[in-house]
Amino acid sequence: PPQASGSANYRSGPDGAVSVPRLKFRHPTASVRSSAIVLTSGGSLVALSERPTSNKIALLVQKNLYTAAISMAYADPSQSAADIAELYRQYAEHLYDRGDFAAAMEQYISTIGNLEPGHVVLRYLDSAKVPLLVQYLAELRDRGVATREHDELLKTCYAKLGDTERADALTSSGPAASDRSDREAFGEVQVLVNDNKSKEALALLCSLDPGAAAKCISSPSLGPDIVHAAPREAAGIVLALCDGSFSPTNLAAAAGGDAAAGGDSSSSMPPPLVEGSAKASATSGGSGKRFNLRRFTDCFVEQPKLLRLLLATCRERKCHLSADLK
Repeated sequence: PPQASGSANYRSGPDGAVSVPRLKFRHPTASVRSSAIVLTSGGSLVALSERPTSNKIALLVQKNLYTAAISMAYADPSQSAADIAELYRQYAEHLYDRGDFAAAMEQYISTIGNLEPGHVVLRYLDSAKVPLLVQYLAELRDRGVATREHDELLKTCYAKLGDTERADALTSSGPAASDRSDREAFGEVQVLVNDNKSKEALALLCSLDPGAAAKCISSPSLGPDIVHAAPREAAGIVLALCDGSFSPTNLAAAAGGDAAAGGDSSSSMPPPLVEGSAKASATSGGSGKRFNLRRFTDCFVEQPKLLRLLLATCRERKCHLSADLK
């Protein structure tokens, strides 16, 4: 229906008749948000319109209510992954300025893929913050975005902490970003997704070890495409990675059993995430390696309802959650 703009007063004439002022009406358009027209006890007619999400988020940030701002951004598909990463950056800066360096690092890790790593590294170079810097560098390496310089710095940090075993292992394994098998698997999954072969892409994803699978589905350049192609199936894989039930060996064995029985070999993938998944128990016999859900949330920015279901299920199964998701 048309909406009134502005406000007006109802007045009574000498004969008791009520004169109704002429109101200007405008027809709603696609850009108009939720609104209401209120008649006050004083006789004023007031039009109320909902503020855009960006305005509400800005107001929450002004009040340092970053957790609420981030939650609101996730609930609105118009907010991009870069927009959300910027909120995490602001939250990290706020915590860092307060001296809460550990909590700030949790938020900085959430900006990986959007914020230049050098910005974070420079803030954590002093000796007291080296253990936190190790967390960040190890996460860069685990996500496949670490450079040779990052790996050299991580090795130096391990040496400063006296962890010669990890330093030596880092030397023998070489830069994580140059691991050939991971790069090849990543490329194959990307080709299948681009060719609209989502079922084959997910099957290949589930044949990888947990680290490589997590690297693919959390990648800013590939993860959102996987989720867009098969949202609930991708969420099922993420859940398996988070609760520790992801296991290529067990999935392959299950697929072989189903194929021998004349069933569908698609059981080589974890079950898709649906309502009621939180009540179901995690599949036994997984790798045991559990990833933090925060690593994958940016890929579900365009699927806020599915992300909320995934979060609820992870909470029910006691998965690893960053402070902003608990």
